[in-house]
Amino acid sequence: MADKDQKDEKDGEGEEEKPKKKLGGKLLLIIGLVGGLAIGGGTAFFLASMGGDDETAMEEQEETEAVEAEENIELFYVDINRLPAPVLDEDGKVLGYMFLDLSLETDGGENQKFIYDRLPRLQDAFLREISKTRISKPGQPGVVDYDRLRSRFLTMANKTLGRNIVRSVLIRGATQFSQ
Repeated sequence: MADKDQKDEKDGEGEEEKPKKKLGGKLLLIIGLVGGLAIGGGTAFFLASMGGDDETAMEEQEETEAVEAEENIELFYVDINRLPAPVLDEDGKVLGYMFLDLSLETDGGENQKFIYDRLPRLQDAFLREISKTRISKPGQPGVVDYDRLRSRFLTMANKTLGRNIVRSVLIRGATQFSQ
């Protein structure tokens, strides 16, 4: 019977230890879950605060889509060759003349034909524009301000055509003749 008592004591000890092991395993599991949630939540908060808000992400996505769509557009050109332009000094005195070679950039063959059909009107508008104001950089007579000239031609082209179909004006060449 002593053996049986010892056996019962061992069984009793085993039963007491068993619940402790289960409790330790559950406790470890709970601590692991809470820690995982804390780490995941902290990471999500950090990424959200660093990545900006949803509106910014949406705007960036729209810009990316617009650039991709723009890259797929087939561009067409209408050339204007040897457009004469006076080169004026600060007082309006003619220093010489320049011949400009331009290309008007548009998208679509229909727009290209529309521009081509109105080319005489565009040339007239360009000549009027460059005859009334200087094409040179302020304080530097004889040095053409190409950026300003391109911008003026673009504005004048779309205004003359009555539509915003000219995407860009490219100055392909400029030959200057002094007087």
